[in-house]
Amino acid sequence: MPAFLSDSWIEALDAAGREAGAGARPELVLEQRVRDVPGRGDVAYHVVVGGRGLRVRSGPADRPDVTLTTDHAGAVALARGETTAQHLLAAGRLRVGGDVGALVAVAGVLDALGDVFARVRDATTFD
Repeated sequence: MPAFLSDSWIEALDAAGREAGAGARPELVLEQRVRDVPGRGDVAYHVVVGGRGLRVRSGPADRPDVTLTTDHAGAVALARGETTAQHLLAAGRLRVGGDVGALVAVAGVLDALGDVFARVRDATTFD
């Protein structure tokens, strides 16, 4: 079972994304930054939605279209489905940067993919 935000967790997300997102268009690079991860400091990973499907990569993106930044507790609650990005944003615990319009442009693609990471979430351990 992969630990939340570990390399094996990101690899599991990538495998699930590749399986579900073949041929997804248009392209978007979404970077997730999680602050104050116990024992690790800040952690970043990014999701690429595009012509080669849905991919998840460790580390910051070279050119993210959109960045989402939250604290560790917020990221855990979001990953577990205990809160929404809108709630964290309203509470001042989620910052959104970059081209939000690009995120809106791929909303239909993301909706069509559904909950592609459900099985990873179900197998994830949280500290």
